[in-house]
Amino acid sequence: MGLIPTLLIMAGAIGVGAFARYKANRPYEPGTPRLINWNLVMIFAGVIAIIMLVHLFSLSGFEVGQGRRRP
Repeated sequence: MGLIPTLLIMAGAIGVGAFARYKANRPYEPGTPRLINWNLVMIFAGVIAIIMLVHLFSLSGFEVGQGRRRP
C-alpha cells in the first residue's frame, strides 16, 4: 500500500475516533438505549490509526520489525 492510501486510512480512523468520542461523551437520555458501544469504536479506530502510523514509518525507511537483523 502506498503513501496516499495510508494517509487516507489514518485520517479516516482519526475522524471516526473523534466522532466516537463525541458520541460517547453525550449525556445519557433515559428511555433510549445506546445501540452502538462508542468506546469500543474509539478503541478500534485508535488501533487502526496506530497500525497506519507504523506502516507510515516503514514507508519512510525506518526498520519497524521485531529486532531481527536481515542477512
